[in-house]
Amino acid sequence: MGRSGCRFFITQKGKLLNLTQSRRIPRAVHDLALGIIKRVSKRRYKEWAPRDHQGSLRFHDDIKDINMSSGNWLVLTRTRHMLEDIEDEMRERGWYFENRFKKMPEKDAAEAALEWESARKGQPLNYKQIERIYSYMSPAHADKNFLKGMAKESFYNLADTGIKTDAVWYEAFDSLDFRRKSYIRSMRRNGEVLNQKPRIKLSTIHSVKGGEEDNVVLLTDLTTNTNRSYLKQPDDETRLFYVGATRTKENLHIIRPKDYDKSFPMEDYE
Repeated sequence: MGRSGCRFFITQKGKLLNLTQSRRIPRAVHDLALGIIKRVSKRRYKEWAPRDHQGSLRFHDDIKDINMSSGNWLVLTRTRHMLEDIEDEMRERGWYFENRFKKMPEKDAAEAALEWESARKGQPLNYKQIERIYSYMSPAHADKNFLKGMAKESFYNLADTGIKTDAVWYEAFDSLDFRRKSYIRSMRRNGEVLNQKPRIKLSTIHSVKGGEEDNVVLLTDLTTNTNRSYLKQPDDETRLFYVGATRTKENLHIIRPKDYDKSFPMEDYE
């Protein structure tokens, strides 16, 4: 909703039905959330209470200081390109994640690795699984002409697939680049469940409205353009960061900005 739409909504007459009890926000995040939204200059005032759960609110200098090795997480930034550095951190730690705005090639490769290891233990493969496994093998390891004679509704033992190796997946997948192999091996060592949805989700605040998670990480950096907009018209950015702060059901982690002159101010709540 734009500024004109917000003003139109605020000026409408009628009976207000205030939501006085949150079903999501824990007590530790409640004061922060109220403090943020109270900065909005034109808004209808309403009181609301947190749910009966303490939760936690923590501030950090860097996302590297947060241990995301277990649990479900939502990492929020103001713009898409800010997610790129976070992707690198996730791969370095061997944590299973997804970026809302990208197809993650490691996901398919990780599932193919699971299917391959199951096949090595005697589990039959269907056509789509074989096709996916083939995509990570060179002709030295797989005769792809076998695919032409396979029935798409059938299952096949490894010996009947035209695959010429029974090596462990990271040796058999000789067309998969070293970087992706290393990341998948790291995730497997960490016990990540690779045949389910990633437990860490990366998103912009704009794209997460309506979403929620047990643990939320909120970065407060702004780009030059968004900071310029914030200084001219702070209400829009304030509403946005209110949305980000209220996505958590348990724990909110706020990352202090690299440049305090280009950031959404949160220091009053530490």
